[in-house]
Order: sequence, then C-alpha cells, then structure tokens
Amino acid sequence: MWEAIASNQQRSRVLIALLGMVLIALGAAIGMAIASDVPVGACLGIGVAVVVWLGLWATAAATGDTLLLNAAKAHEIQKEDLPQLWNVVEEMTIAAGLPKMPRLFIIDDSSLNAFAVGYRPDKATIAVTAGLLKRLTRDELQGVIAHEIGHIRNLDIKFMTLASVMMGAIVLLAHGFLRGLYYGGGRRRSS
Repeated sequence: MWEAIASNQQRSRVLIALLGMVLIALGAAIGMAIASDVPVGACLGIGVAVVVWLGLWATAAATGDTLLLNAAKAHEIQKEDLPQLWNVVEEMTIAAGLPKMPRLFIIDDSSLNAFAVGYRPDKATIAVTAGLLKRLTRDELQGVIAHEIGHIRNLDIKFMTLASVMMGAIVLLAHGFLRGLYYGGGRRRSS
C-alpha cells in the first residue's frame, strides 16, 4: 500500500513538472512568434507565462473555493440545519486527525455528488448535494465523507488546484495567442 502511495505521489510530481514544461515552452513559442528578436522574445514569453500562472495560482489559493461553491450554488449550513451530516463530518475529522472541521455546504441538486475544496486542510470545505443526503444511509454517507476527508488530509485538493491552475494558464495563453493571430493577421512585426 505504501509503495502505491509513493508511486502516485511521484506520478503527481512528474505531471506537475510536465505541465510546467509545457507552460514554459508555450510561453517561449509565443514570445518567439511575436518578437522580432527570437531570444529576447522567448525570454519575454516565458516571463509572461510565469506571471500569468502566478496570478492564477494566487487567485485560486485566495478565492478558488469560493468561486467553485458559488458556481455550484452551494449554501453553507450549521449544525442545527443538518445534525446527522454535521456529526458524520465531525467524526471523520477527528478520525483523520485534521486540525479543524471543514466548513459544510449543501447544493440543491438531486444528483449524488460530493466534493472537497480549499487550498489548505485548515481552510477546507466539503460540499454535498441534497440528493446524496436523501438517498444514502448514514453508513454510506460516512463512507463518502471519509473519502472527501481523505482528499483533504492527503492534500489532494492542493494538488488539484495546482494542476488546474497550470492547465488554465496554458489554455489562457494558447487561446489569447490564437485569438491574436486571428485578429492580428498572424504576421510577425518587421524590424
């Protein structure tokens, strides 16, 4: 089991490194395509790519969970709203040894879904759909919550934030460049 965990962590590091290389290569390629001086353009493109990535990362770390929860139309609950769910999350938080119980949100949707968001375990949030609460027994709900708590404890939400932001930066840069080619005629500036 520990070998599988170590292998998955290594694969995650390789994935982040590959995404970083794609981001840098894309920045360099865009810079070289735009600038008349190729080495300067490549450096400038890499710089812009890194700045875009850092800006997206800072935004995701600061408000990413709020953006996701707002997009899902989730609303926060307290213990008196759903005591059984609150109790299950409290139990799983203690069992996992998390420093703080995640905030709880409900999504008014009949589908069966749950997810964890947040950049750090002490700032994590768990959201569940109303359909999940209606259809699962307490034991099944406990299994789902344990799974989400596991994502928080193992820092999977931090990894997913990092990977998503890197992918978002790649897409944003590529889309912006292609749009510029389309509207700008795709010609290199003359010297």
